[in-house]
Parts: sequence; structure tokens; C-alpha cells
Amino acid sequence: MIRLCKQRYLRVMRAKRAAEQGDNRNGEGDDPQQSLF
Repeated sequence: MIRLCKQRYLRVMRAKRAAEQGDNRNGEGDDPQQSLF
């Protein structure tokens, strides 16, 4: 359970970091809700 949550957290942080760089394309097929974080 904790490992799954950590994976989601890392994915969200990576997506946020990519968004700051102006790169909105993530080819992992994430949920649209995760891009809100």
C-alpha cells in the first residue's frame, strides 16, 4: 500500500517537474486527475 502511494507521489512530482519545464507530454498514460497536483 505504502509503496503504491510512493509510486504515485513520485509520478506526480515528475509530472509537476515536467510541467515547470514546459513539457506537458507524459507517455505513461496517467489519469487526468493526477495532473491537478
